[in-house]
Amino acid sequence: MGILNIVVGILSISCGVCGLSAYAFGYSLSQKNLGAGPNPLQALGEYMSQRIPGWFFWEVSKISLSMMLGLILIIAGIGLLRMRAWALAMSISYGIVTICLQVAYLIFELGFVLPATKEFSLKMQGMAQPTPQSESRNVGTALGIVGVGGFQIIYAIVLIFVLFMPQVSQAFASLRGKRRLRDENDLD
Repeated sequence: MGILNIVVGILSISCGVCGLSAYAFGYSLSQKNLGAGPNPLQALGEYMSQRIPGWFFWEVSKISLSMMLGLILIIAGIGLLRMRAWALAMSISYGIVTICLQVAYLIFELGFVLPATKEFSLKMQGMAQPTPQSESRNVGTALGIVGVGGFQIIYAIVLIFVLFMPQVSQAFASLRGKRRLRDENDLD
């Protein structure tokens, strides 16, 4: 699990950097005059902030937390490879926090953000009902959100499950005993 922790941690940080970059790029474009008419990115940001107070803060905070959890996962992965007991506790804590964060984020995105962006899109296009193309885009966005969040939830559950297996607990317990014995011998 140590190597997988490192890989998933690097992936979390990489995705976080991409997400923050996308928000920064979108924000910079929303501040520019893109031609005739209102800037749609600026209008989207204003609409989302009115519809969901603190929307931008929650989006950026979730990405930042995911990046911090990715770093914790990398550190825990290195610790697991070195069979350190603190890495076991850190990995389990990561799993619990990740499950809570991702479930809350999925509720936030699917229950609030996606309906608001759908309303905004219809309003901008001057339509009362979505077209099949816009509906398929909404379904694709929802699948992407559920896919990423689902992957992280599943990995966290598997990680916790594996770390609570009797063989893993025994391996870490036997190492603790050997280290304690070695430390006692060093004192003599």
